[in-house]
Amino acid sequence: MGLLAALSLITLTVANLLPPPAFAGARDAALKASFGRAALVRGQYQDADRVLTEALQSEALQTATRVFALSNRGLARWRLHDLPAAVSDFNAALRLAPEEPTLYNNRGNVLLELHLHQEAAKDFAQAIALAPAYGAAHHNRGNALFLLGKYAEAMGYYTKAVTLLPQNAAPFNGRGKTQAALSRPAGAIRDFSRAIALNARYGEAYANRAEAMAVLRRYKDAVDDYTSAIESGAKTARVYLGRAAVYRHLKKPGLALEDVAEARRLEPSSVETVAEASEDDSASPDQVKTVSAPAPDADRLCEDGHTAQRRHHGLAQIADASNAGLKTAMLIQARSEVSVPVDPAGSIAVKKRLASPCDPRDTRDPSSLDETADGEDAAEQFMGPEIEDWSVEATPDGYVARHVQHDAIRLTLEMYGSGEPKLLHWQRLKGSLRGVGLLHYYAGASPKGDPLEYVALINVYSGKLIAIEPCRWGEQQATWTWSDIAVVVVDPQGVPSEVKVRDRPVYVPPARTRTAKAKRVKRGLPWTAERKRTRFNRNVFGGGYGYGRRFDPYSRGSWRYR
Repeated sequence: MGLLAALSLITLTVANLLPPPAFAGARDAALKASFGRAALVRGQYQDADRVLTEALQSEALQTATRVFALSNRGLARWRLHDLPAAVSDFNAALRLAPEEPTLYNNRGNVLLELHLHQEAAKDFAQAIALAPAYGAAHHNRGNALFLLGKYAEAMGYYTKAVTLLPQNAAPFNGRGKTQAALSRPAGAIRDFSRAIALNARYGEAYANRAEAMAVLRRYKDAVDDYTSAIESGAKTARVYLGRAAVYRHLKKPGLALEDVAEARRLEPSSVETVAEASEDDSASPDQVKTVSAPAPDADRLCEDGHTAQRRHHGLAQIADASNAGLKTAMLIQARSEVSVPVDPAGSIAVKKRLASPCDPRDTRDPSSLDETADGEDAAEQFMGPEIEDWSVEATPDGYVARHVQHDAIRLTLEMYGSGEPKLLHWQRLKGSLRGVGLLHYYAGASPKGDPLEYVALINVYSGKLIAIEPCRWGEQQATWTWSDIAVVVVDPQGVPSEVKVRDRPVYVPPARTRTAKAKRVKRGLPWTAERKRTRFNRNVFGGGYGYGRRFDPYSRGSWRYR
């Protein structure tokens, strides 16, 4: 009896220590929800869907944890392309947490996948209303408006996303595509270059910049960008067709045909040939015409600020990012992203004293303002040619500026606001930056009425546009920092852009050799030359003076041609 009593006492003690069955079920379900989230982060979407479904089957699951599980399962099903089920999960989560902005943002991404652009834009707008500093929602709403063809509105949301997410490449890429759609290829190149500076393996940004380069007839740069896009993993039919078109402009039909064949292999429906090329690759570049494949959908930013790119031909998955700032176990909240200061100078060597091309009153040449030992400017002030030598005419392609003395220059002025352009100042650089011209012009008014001024960098010799960079937005002025081969422009919002003017520095001789006069010194010929000249025979074989053959007594009597 004593043993039985002891066993009964132990059983009662253990029973008192164990949690009630309901609590144990809630704890197990919460652990499964955490395991499902971990599988989602690792990219194991099938496992995440299965584990999260098991967690949601528990009736003891708390409300916050249920919202957490529904949201993560919706993301997993989105990645698995089970879009209706993903929308159902987000709908169920919103019924439990109707004021959670990340749920609207995620459901909007799925609606974009379903081509319900108008409904997606509404979801992103609701997310912004709940969290005005939600940078991902601003970017995604810009995507929706871009797909709806509302480029001016999309531009504003992309710009806001750039301000909130200065270290994320996706908003710069989206704004660059909008610039290209608004016929601003130079502005698009500026945004694509910034996206590439933030993510050197951003294949879509390389491809987009290549298209803008081709519009500006910078075909060699376009080929380099298309090649970089392919090396970065963007091996799509669109990229190969774009490079083929550039090869045709460069008169390389063989390379163009190879890219067309590769594009046909990747996506047969994307290529339509008008005429078949001959087998010996002797066909004219104009004989092969292609229809480019549609551009892949814009990048999406999911609920935690990660860059989620759609799979296009098996490419582009979720980019890596940190989860710093996670406040609760339910969801990563849409928090206020603070701009991170960026080093405007980059990695290039800059000069100490600079002239601003944004101020017409400052007529100094930026290329000649290197600081000397005594602190004085190395050159006098330089006044460029008069602005009256320029003329502007309205064409179907936009406003075109021409120069009287340079027929090769035909510059399309990109307008960034409402109104007509107005030329303000023209300046040709000298020294290490000779051959570069700066055309300062008024580019319209912002929606708030502030004047927008930009500067076009032009290669005077070839007439090609190098870049168009911001100069002044209302009272705010951009900062221009020059080197011998490039210039770094920081716009009034603090976004830097590096423009490479030339590939290598130009040698500039020191000032003393340019101003000193060469002295003429009369020196006598060496005695050997004098003796040979006296032995010259002008009558040998009919040769005149300076021609024919002569006898050289100092070469062992050999006959030699002069």
